[in-house]
Amino acid sequence: MTSVSTVYVKLVNEMSEEFDKMSDEFNSFMNNMKPDPVTKVEVGSLYCLYDEEAWLRVEVMKTVETLTVDHFLCKYIDHGEESEHHINELYPLYDMFRRLPAQAIELFLPESDVFDELFDYKQVEDQFVGKSLVALIRTRDSGIITSTLYNTDVDPNVNMNHLIFTEICQLYNVSSVPEENMFKEAVYVSFISRKESCIYVQIDSLMFKYVISQIDALVSSDEIDQHAVTSLDDLEDVLLAKFGQDGVYYRARVLEVDELSQNITVLFIDYGNTDVVSYNNLVKLIDTSVSHLCLIPPQAKKVNLAGFHGQFSSEVMKKLATHLNGDDPVILKMTAAGALIHKRDTDGRIININSLVLGVDLNTSGSRASPFHNSTDTQCNLLDPPVIPSVGSMIDVLVETVSSPTNFWIRPEEVYNEWVELVEEMDTFYSEQSEKYRPVKPEDIKQGASFAFYYKDMDLWQRVSINSRISSDNVALFLVDSGKIITADTSSLCYLVSQFRKLPAIAIKSKLHDIRPAFGDWSPEDILRFQQLCQPLKVFKCRIEDSSPDLIKHGENVQLSVRLLDTHNPIKDIDLATLLVVEGRAKMSE
Repeated sequence: MTSVSTVYVKLVNEMSEEFDKMSDEFNSFMNNMKPDPVTKVEVGSLYCLYDEEAWLRVEVMKTVETLTVDHFLCKYIDHGEESEHHINELYPLYDMFRRLPAQAIELFLPESDVFDELFDYKQVEDQFVGKSLVALIRTRDSGIITSTLYNTDVDPNVNMNHLIFTEICQLYNVSSVPEENMFKEAVYVSFISRKESCIYVQIDSLMFKYVISQIDALVSSDEIDQHAVTSLDDLEDVLLAKFGQDGVYYRARVLEVDELSQNITVLFIDYGNTDVVSYNNLVKLIDTSVSHLCLIPPQAKKVNLAGFHGQFSSEVMKKLATHLNGDDPVILKMTAAGALIHKRDTDGRIININSLVLGVDLNTSGSRASPFHNSTDTQCNLLDPPVIPSVGSMIDVLVETVSSPTNFWIRPEEVYNEWVELVEEMDTFYSEQSEKYRPVKPEDIKQGASFAFYYKDMDLWQRVSINSRISSDNVALFLVDSGKIITADTSSLCYLVSQFRKLPAIAIKSKLHDIRPAFGDWSPEDILRFQQLCQPLKVFKCRIEDSSPDLIKHGENVQLSVRLLDTHNPIKDIDLATLLVVEGRAKMSE
């Protein structure tokens, strides 16, 4: 296996038995004869070499330009792999061992072709190498054999092409909405549903573009007519349905069947809208050459809008349609109250669509600005915002809460000892006197109000602010010194006394400077890798490259664009952004 779309196979037939016999003779002959290596090599000629305790036939593909001469790229003609070898490793291949043709046959698995450079085939290699599989030859064109492989040793049989593609879907399908209090850009509103009082969104991703391109290719062929649904008995889980308004085929699921009229209500799963179609405008996707499209999760995600209750009125529908036309990208943030939609206006300013449509200032974003505004309530005075370092400065930092390489929180190392003293004092104080400062009055539990909270995961009392109200008894809390957001019962809150409000909030939201995800969005593996690099209590050199208002935040909220340097390597300093680019996880921003 050389990629997710290219495998080399050997046929299991009389020829394979003859080859096994020749291999035994070949190895015995070479071990006894012990010939000298060749002194001259011709590209395209056959030789042999000793590798993994066996003599193997190879073809020299090309000369490799290296620091030393006489290196060649060799292809193992009976296995399919390629590797580099020095001329001293190559031996003559005698005529008696040339009589059988190359045993490795290259097969093309078309479903995953576009992901060849993105997906490491070694993640699925064990499912193929050494297995006895059945190959269904689909086409032979210009020497390329297109095939579907099946594992028939299990019941039911496994389509191995689909197995690979399922693995790819899990890694590269980034169509999911962001987690609570996180946001995503390059989001498109595909449908506004009055019936459900919600909107459907699409996340711009490689997978979504792939779905569109594969359907377009199918429609341009003659397969559509070959696999058209001919009766209601042919209805599958995922179909192609022709949308009445534009006559274009899209992926769909059946919602309802009217057996009397034989009309079918379908949901277009990549957009969120519905239509009533006749069965002869449906295609059995599973029977087509792009059947793997059935494996891809729906690309349209249903979200409820924060601040909207009950069914959308005609006026709300009109306003939403005006501001969310589907052609312009939006910024989507998920909160406990629902989705917040923001757009940039012609001047580049961020506009809250929820507030614009409702005609009120809907401050449910859980921003970090609100915890630092002044309050008239003496018991709930809010903390001062963190001290923001100047652009161009170099400071020592610890990396705290990590959501991704472009969304994490830093704590300046210079205030670390001061913070440790603070939490030790809080622990002593509240361990003895917490009951004096609870319960908190319901009217004091406002967004942005600061309190003390015993955080069991750290076994410490922490300073927190109210991020959002989830219910009468539950709130989302923002840990102002680490950047983490958690949920808690309101009964666990204590008033934060003035002596613990003297130190400004510490955590500062940051992102790695001048990089973006390599494949549309950060994968779980990318995030895990960055978390591993940012070990707890590890001090980094941090250069402040830029300081700008945080996306979809209010007031004086800031996100720093930084370079993080790991100076603990004895050989050289490591720039984390550069490392992620070298590892293929990130690209430099254009």
